[in-house]
Amino acid sequence: MGKRLVSTGAGEVPFVFRSRRFAVKAGLLSAALLCAGCRAPFTPVPVAVNFPYAKQEKLQAASHWQLIAEDTASQLIRSLPDDRPLYVNQPDTQSPFARVFSQQLISSLLSAGYPVHKRDSGNVLVVDVNAEPVRFSPNRLQYRYVGTATTLTSGLWVLRNIYRNVSPGAAMVTAAIGVDAAQWYHTEFAKGPTPEIELVVNTSVSDRDRYYAQVSNAYYTVDPEWQLYAPGWAGVDIPVVGGESK
Repeated sequence: MGKRLVSTGAGEVPFVFRSRRFAVKAGLLSAALLCAGCRAPFTPVPVAVNFPYAKQEKLQAASHWQLIAEDTASQLIRSLPDDRPLYVNQPDTQSPFARVFSQQLISSLLSAGYPVHKRDSGNVLVVDVNAEPVRFSPNRLQYRYVGTATTLTSGLWVLRNIYRNVSPGAAMVTAAIGVDAAQWYHTEFAKGPTPEIELVVNTSVSDRDRYYAQVSNAYYTVDPEWQLYAPGWAGVDIPVVGGESK
């Protein structure tokens, strides 16, 4: 049985080819319609989207507190007048972090040449530290990097190709640099899941009439150590019960 031919006026084209062209055009039309429907022209509420990629430091040691105290002081002094002494307010309800942070802030301000008074004499600028822990839901997604062993494996595969065109010594040096770069990239990110507890630290300088400066920053914390950042928490007394000697 021969193929069916369709007259086109300029020659005859097999019917099967015409069917394929129709199928391709129909597929393109369907794809265009799908793409047109990807974004609705109207929505009842704004569509949730992710923020651009950003980094946020994770507080894991007292030395990290010192680093952010120094950074906070350097930002504050850009807006402070030179002729007014400072007083760092330290209420009794401060968390362990806020107490230590306030002392580290005093050290940083003194090192920058600013006089810091022990009492509020009335002619000082008051520095207030407000560190508020915020708890989010557990198991939040965390995208750190693409792959671990896969990245290294593909990188080593590329280095094996380099080995064909260079000396063995040069290839080994290149491989060592590649592995070190991969290890550095992976160690940049904190281990473990995304913490539930984040700390918002607001440090302001003001008098009775106006604010002179304010620095606000957010940090991740280690979840089991959340008590260090809780205002009013001063520790837990553990009763010790001993038996009578015989």
